[in-house]
Amino acid sequence: MLPILRSNRDCVRIVKCSANALKPGDITLFKSRGIHILHRFIKTDGDAYIMRGDNVFSHYETCYADDILGKVVLIKRGSKEISLNANIWKLIIFLWRIKGLAYQAVSKKLNKRD
Repeated sequence: MLPILRSNRDCVRIVKCSANALKPGDITLFKSRGIHILHRFIKTDGDAYIMRGDNVFSHYETCYADDILGKVVLIKRGSKEISLNANIWKLIIFLWRIKGLAYQAVSKKLNKRD
């Protein structure tokens, strides 16, 4: 989940939730190929849940409702706790989504040039 979360620096608090409780932008813990993964929930596609890491815009992970274990509600960085309900976090998610939309628009434009 770079650049937002870093190994050996950040800890997260995860709460159990059902798949239908997820909102786009939620950081979600799910199982895929036998491993646990933290990625951001993007959207649903039929029965599939589309997830993506923050530093990747061309690759998606797909999982299903039974694979979803919970979502991150708090990030602990050193002695500081960051609630994902805080306004600053909502701004970060908004900017991240704009970045993703811009990447998709540029990719489509470049692919049309071929």
